[in-house]
Amino acid sequence: MRFSFKKGLVFIRGDRKFTIVRRLIDGNFQLEADDGELLNCSESEILTGCSQGLWLVDESSLNESVSIDPKISRDLSTFSKPVQEKVRKREEYLARIIKDEEFVINFIDLKKQITQVASDIGDNNPPSPITLYRWYKRKQKAGDSIIALADHFEKRGRRQSWSKIVKQVVDNAIEAVYLNHQLYPKKAVCEEVERNLNEMRKQSPESANELTLPSQSSIYRYLDKLESYNVASARLGKQVADSRFRSVTGKQNATRLLERWEIDHTPIDSLIICEKTSLPLGRPWLTIIIDKYSRMVVGFYISFRAPSAYAVLQCLKQAILPKDELLKKYPDITAPWPARGIPEMIVCDNGMDLHAKALMNLCQELGIQIQFCPAKTPQYKGAVERFFRTMSADLIHRLPGSVFSSVDKRGDYPSEEKACITFETLEHLITKWIVEIYNQTHHRGLI
Repeated sequence: MRFSFKKGLVFIRGDRKFTIVRRLIDGNFQLEADDGELLNCSESEILTGCSQGLWLVDESSLNESVSIDPKISRDLSTFSKPVQEKVRKREEYLARIIKDEEFVINFIDLKKQITQVASDIGDNNPPSPITLYRWYKRKQKAGDSIIALADHFEKRGRRQSWSKIVKQVVDNAIEAVYLNHQLYPKKAVCEEVERNLNEMRKQSPESANELTLPSQSSIYRYLDKLESYNVASARLGKQVADSRFRSVTGKQNATRLLERWEIDHTPIDSLIICEKTSLPLGRPWLTIIIDKYSRMVVGFYISFRAPSAYAVLQCLKQAILPKDELLKKYPDITAPWPARGIPEMIVCDNGMDLHAKALMNLCQELGIQIQFCPAKTPQYKGAVERFFRTMSADLIHRLPGSVFSSVDKRGDYPSEEKACITFETLEHLITKWIVEIYNQTHHRGLI
């Protein structure tokens, strides 16, 4: 369940309820039981209890339940840069004014708050209270997605006055003739509409008044109002549409923590031996999740299975939950691993196994957008691609039994004879290297 720590949030432990009343100076929370008993707990203790099912969130203490609109398929980066800036400005107004409170229309108070926010962010054209309310309702209806705040200019303009039957005929003609890879011109839609309407008049002469043929210019205007991204995706393919409408083509940027997690798989360049027989088992697969903004590894999963939705789910589970229980297995790791939380978007490969229903359901329930990367587009996951190179050079290729990255680099090194790392040892080494070396090393791409 998605929730944030705030005053008034209620947890259920056993048959008792505990309400957060304050955060203490040491960072811990003070909770009050329904019988008045006070309990001090750290954030990590509460999250660990929730992950183990010992603590439950009382849903009645949440202001809004998160609902997801499955119709939202575009991500913000496919809109033009001016539209993105408008969306972020509108989100800034909503975040500063509404916060965690329920929206209440009080024009006098709202106008003062809007004026204050406009002054803080330097906006010379602040919205009216009713406009702010419309933004709030649009976002709420779309499952709290900021995509709902984007302008859809294709829907503007004068309305056509066709009958329902004529509009259905036009829509069917567009679907059959225009929205396909054959790239028929707009004129072909007009011809298809005329042909279908003439056929309908022959079959039903008494309904001729309702079957008036639209003018060519009105059909052209109707086609121009179709969402450009959807048209390009249907006629040219999704990869071309994404490339054409994505405002940033050089690299993918993130502006905050948990905004964008990049996921990828790679075979580890080292042979692993069986703990009982000491015979080589082969090269395991490593699944990694990196937070794009901080470049911190938030989770990983090692397995001899080929990349799959199962590996992504296991990796996501570790990434979302606290790492305290994991680090208890390795007393020699002294550094903390504070990465956790629910991301806004995950970016992963576009294999059919990753379109599994379990992964889609998880992301829908948690309000996570999924961006499936087309083939041959490493720029979509630049941070995690670079991580694999760093890990191979700094850790994997230094281990006995490494097969290196190519036959030429391996030379005559006897990988099978030198292999001595077990699966558990490898997991320990990777955890220690991530926590104490990689996550602690300054990234020159960060300010």
